[in-house]
Amino acid sequence: GKGMTDEAQLAVMKASFPVDKGLIRQYAYLSRKANESDGFADVLHGWKRSEIQSEGLAVKKILQIGFTLTGTVMELPPYYEKKEIQVAVSVDRRRITSMLCSAHPDCDWCEHVIKLTFYRMDYPHKVQYRLPVSDSVQRLSESEQKQFINILLSRCP
Repeated sequence: GKGMTDEAQLAVMKASFPVDKGLIRQYAYLSRKANESDGFADVLHGWKRSEIQSEGLAVKKILQIGFTLTGTVMELPPYYEKKEIQVAVSVDRRRITSMLCSAHPDCDWCEHVIKLTFYRMDYPHKVQYRLPVSDSVQRLSESEQKQFINILLSRCP
């Protein structure tokens, strides 16, 4: 065989995402407490904002490729000035291993990261899932891989 089927890989991807909001809250709280000088108001309870003001944050364009979840978190009036925040969260064995937020690049556990994470936990059926392209390329025969590379190179400027 050539490895796992696409269906099995998708099942592993979906099952690898955290399922315990309590642990997410705990990690966020401890991270924020350790970084009390990070400039955020309400540092000790920053993670609560995503729940308290959840109606002020909306999520769209959610995509999980492999073990990385990306999405746009929109800040909405009257809680925020309207803007779109890009968020990415990587996971491994039901643990978040890295996160990135365009609004707070120096902060790990901001309300945008938590909002996207909780949204994925609450609405996994609303997420678009894709396998990484590397998995598909590995399944190609050697001649198909060469053809694929030639096509890519011919499209490069």
